[in-house]
Formats: sequence, C-alpha cells, structure tokens
Amino acid sequence: MVARQVAFRMRSVTVQSGRNSLFARRNIKMKKQLFMFVILALSVGTVFAGVSVDSIRFAHQISDWRYLDDSRIVVTKGVNQQYVLKLRDNCRLLRHAEAIGLTSTNDTIRPGFDNVTYGHTFCQITAIEKFSKEDVLAAK
Repeated sequence: MVARQVAFRMRSVTVQSGRNSLFARRNIKMKKQLFMFVILALSVGTVFAGVSVDSIRFAHQISDWRYLDDSRIVVTKGVNQQYVLKLRDNCRLLRHAEAIGLTSTNDTIRPGFDNVTYGHTFCQITAIEKFSKEDVLAAK
C-alpha cells in the first residue's frame, strides 16, 4: 500500500465567455446553492442528515474544500458530491488555512486512518458523511 498526500487550494472559478458560459454560470450557481444548503442544514442540526460512509474512493477527484468549524470541513468531489469530514481534535488554526492536504491510501480516504493536514498540523478524520445533489433536492 502506498500512502500519498494531495494538497488543495481554495480558488475562485473564472467563467469562460462564449458558448459554454451559460452552462458554466448555471453549474457554479448550482454548486453554490448546494453548498449553502449543506451549510444551513449542518448549522441547524437535525434538519438534514447526510449518509454516513466508510470511505471516499478516488480521492484525486476532490476539487474544493470549505471550512465549517474547528471540527468539520466540507470537501467537494466531482460536480454533485460533497462530504463532511468530522475531525477528532479541534483544529483551531484550520479557519486560517489557505490550503489543506488529505492523506489517503490507495487513493481512498478512510476515517480513523487518514488525516487533514495544514501547515505542520495533522487532524485525524473520525467520520465521513456524504451529501449529494439528489439528497438536497429530495429534502426540499
């Protein structure tokens, strides 16, 4: 087994002009709406619960992340899959991180084995919950 670490940066998305610009704007708007609904659901508590999963396969497809609080972050995989990673310790300086790393083994992230890293700090992942576009639409 080979362990590897992948780093992600928070970045802004530029919309291309031309034929695909309408699709790109709709896609960005849909991602923002999905993300805001997940944030709202998590801040309220029991309004919407994600599906607890054992792992995230194909970790190299994770493209974005967002800070929720000192013990949770949201990572985005593909277009419509978002995962909430619950962390063991309160990672106090995580809110100031510009980039994070996720450890994985064989391109799979598992709670209890893998970590979120930033700077020289490691925070162990204790649980993973999956939110998809279909889950959000069904909850509305």
